[in-house]
Amino acid sequence: MRAGRVAVMLAMATLVAGCGAQQSSTLPEELVGVWRTPTPPYADRYFELQPRAISFGTGGGSAPTHVIDSVEMTRQGHQTLYTVTYRDGGQRYRWSFLYDPAGKSIRFTNRIAIVWTKGQKNDR
Repeated sequence: MRAGRVAVMLAMATLVAGCGAQQSSTLPEELVGVWRTPTPPYADRYFELQPRAISFGTGGGSAPTHVIDSVEMTRQGHQTLYTVTYRDGGQRYRWSFLYDPAGKSIRFTNRIAIVWTKGQKNDR
């Protein structure tokens, strides 16, 4: 009887762990690239995702690059919520976005109406 309880508890723990967030130190290949939006006032902006780094093109030619400390991924329906932790000047920052694989688009959680898609740095 006791062995049966242990087996059930292990099965439940595995099931719960499978539903939670996954942690990594790199971004998946499907996210790697340059992301842009035509939405004003961000049309001259972009961000570039690399497996271990992120750059924010803020207009005027500047694009600071930050090393990624960790990436947390949580499924939300057909989308995935990514929370990227990176450093800038000794400070740690967390940046979250939703990735929709069907539309191959990204939406920032704090600007959900703006859609970002992959392009090139010099695309307009």
